[in-house]
Amino acid sequence: MKRELIEKSMEIITSPDISGSFIREIEFLDSIVYPMDFRGTYDSIKSRFDKFKDSYIIAKIDGKIVGYLCFFPVSRDLAFRLENESHFFDDDISKDDIEWYENNNILFIISLVVHPDYQRKGISKKLICEFEKIIGDLKSKIKSIYAITINPISYKILLSNGFHAEKELQEGKTLMRRDLIV
Repeated sequence: MKRELIEKSMEIITSPDISGSFIREIEFLDSIVYPMDFRGTYDSIKSRFDKFKDSYIIAKIDGKIVGYLCFFPVSRDLAFRLENESHFFDDDISKDDIEWYENNNILFIISLVVHPDYQRKGISKKLICEFEKIIGDLKSKIKSIYAITINPISYKILLSNGFHAEKELQEGKTLMRRDLIV
């Protein structure tokens, strides 16, 4: 599908209604994009979503999830672990690591995923634009955003959106960080 057609037919959804099928679609998309040990489990995805329901920005085409960005405010303890550990996996983040905006000022982007058939068609850009709107509304509350990249494409996407490489992690991943001026 051409980029122009995709952009016209794409629907961006925030805070979707949770259902088993929603989490299963995310889990399926992860299975296509991520190696096995980089994927979250159904239970970990659901428990984090149950704790912070505003965590997903979803791109849909013809009712099918083709991409998503998942983020949440996190504890200072998690930020400290990100800065000081040499390896980190999605399932290292428990629902207890998720804070409320009022309690902390650090965000973590846990995933930016686009289905391989839809990559390089502007979907990640649309997801990040929606994320920028959300953090724009919270700007006075958010000071830092962390993310971990697992491939050169996601590294370039984050770099072009104001992130810098904080440190190299094991498994070929990079901890990225973006500080916001408040």
